[in-house]
Amino acid sequence: FEQHNAVPAVVRLRDSVVKTREFLSIQIFRDFEALSEVRADYARMAAQREPGASAASGAAGSDAAPGPAGAARSSPGESSLFAGAGHKFAPAGSTYEDPTQVAPSTSMYYSSDAHTPESLAGACAVVDALGSSVRRKLIAKVAEIWLLPYEQLFAPGREYAGLDTTDRRYAWLRRLMRENEDRYDSIFPRAWAIDKHVLQAFVKKTEAHLKAELRKIDPPDSADVSALVRALRKTLDFEQEMTQKFHDAESESGDAKPADKELFDDDGNRVDPMSAQGIMMRRKHSRSSSVDSSKPSPESADQGSDAAHGRLEAKLDADRLPPIKGIISAAFEPYLTAYVKLEAEKMQEELDQVFKDEAANQDDALHMTSASSMFLLIQKSMNRCIQFTTGQAFYDLHIEFKKVLTDYSNKLDRKLPKHGRPLTAEGVIAACFVCNSADYCIETIPQLAELIDGKINDAFRGAVDMEDELDRFSGNLQRGLRALISGVHAHLDADMSALQRTNWATFAEVGDNSKCVTTLSSVLVKHAPRIREQLSQEAYFRKFCDDFADSFVTRF
Repeated sequence: FEQHNAVPAVVRLRDSVVKTREFLSIQIFRDFEALSEVRADYARMAAQREPGASAASGAAGSDAAPGPAGAARSSPGESSLFAGAGHKFAPAGSTYEDPTQVAPSTSMYYSSDAHTPESLAGACAVVDALGSSVRRKLIAKVAEIWLLPYEQLFAPGREYAGLDTTDRRYAWLRRLMRENEDRYDSIFPRAWAIDKHVLQAFVKKTEAHLKAELRKIDPPDSADVSALVRALRKTLDFEQEMTQKFHDAESESGDAKPADKELFDDDGNRVDPMSAQGIMMRRKHSRSSSVDSSKPSPESADQGSDAAHGRLEAKLDADRLPPIKGIISAAFEPYLTAYVKLEAEKMQEELDQVFKDEAANQDDALHMTSASSMFLLIQKSMNRCIQFTTGQAFYDLHIEFKKVLTDYSNKLDRKLPKHGRPLTAEGVIAACFVCNSADYCIETIPQLAELIDGKINDAFRGAVDMEDELDRFSGNLQRGLRALISGVHAHLDADMSALQRTNWATFAEVGDNSKCVTTLSSVLVKHAPRIREQLSQEAYFRKFCDDFADSFVTRF
């Protein structure tokens, strides 16, 4: 048409086509009004079910249906597109006793015999022919109306807005999807993936709702950790479940083994795929997939038509929708400082107790209970954290790990025998314990850093650095060996000092016995085997011998 604007007949034809498209779009939107029950009838049902409701309120229900706080009253064409949208407690087919439960409706879902599922399915084909913009508007309107009851229940300030009801949000959507599958499967083309679009809209709304709730936590580290973690866990399970349902390529291709796929019940709880419940769920899914695959494909029936082209575009639109994993859960990230703080305190308390118990019962330097316990506590804490996040909170937790390592290094220094005092059996055990524990930490820290760097979010990868902690424990090892050498020297100082003050000119002849040599021999015979026995590495005993010899020659 654009090439023939000067031809009056073409201009009239163009205007006629535009008006026809507009008329068809309006008419189809009106036709989809048939998916809802008659507004007045629905309001009358609500009035009859709610105690204390007057007949007058039932008769006026279509004009007085409440909506979200502060929202303008919608027109019938906007607020009654699907069943129950006009009632404040009504997901599609909801019961009035519990507004978060979706129950099968007793109606046939259609208000007129003229608007059958077949005719509405045909209307969808017309929408595909009218183009992507009309289809997108219709899908957006479907999502908006289906989720209106969700807003009325879970929006900020509403009855179920709090973090403690986060799991009910996701249960609400699961039931909505299950009901929609039964109701509208024969109407909306599979290529539209309408549930996927509804999920996207739900995720955006839920993200906004939870951010509003979380902003009430001030300061962030004052959060109720148990409530926060419980809400986050349910959110992560939901994201995993929906990712597996809609976005997991392996699941879609069927390459994954059934036992490897995670299953969730209606409340979002994980189900063991090999349990009786899991096997029943997999069988039900398998039968459903078989039925779907046996249905004639509208796309194949309409090959070459505008509808087929439209459905191809619809499929591309659905495929381009972003993954939902991490969108809602990311809202919790700034408030996990309270969780990190609690993890650090718990880890430090447990480590202090282990160190205290070890000191009270230490008779062997080779049993490094505190060092192994410290890394076990760190590993458990890390495993708990990565279930929720591998982002900022995990990075902050890794900083707490470094603080724990530094504190442990300081504790080791405080165990060393006093410098310059003669070495005792207890001193040998204490100094060797420090050496052995430091050696264990030096060996384990690089593995820990590598593990954290492999788990952490890409934004923090490469920022994990524990070189300072390695240097600290290397210092512990050196100071432990020096404590042993200093303790041996303390046994020899008196005799060696006397030897240095000896006036050799007064000796008439040389004998074959020396008090200094005898003392040195007895001290080394007494302590060297014990030191060798208590050090975990033969190399450290050799270093002790080499360093003692160097210091002895230098000193005396």
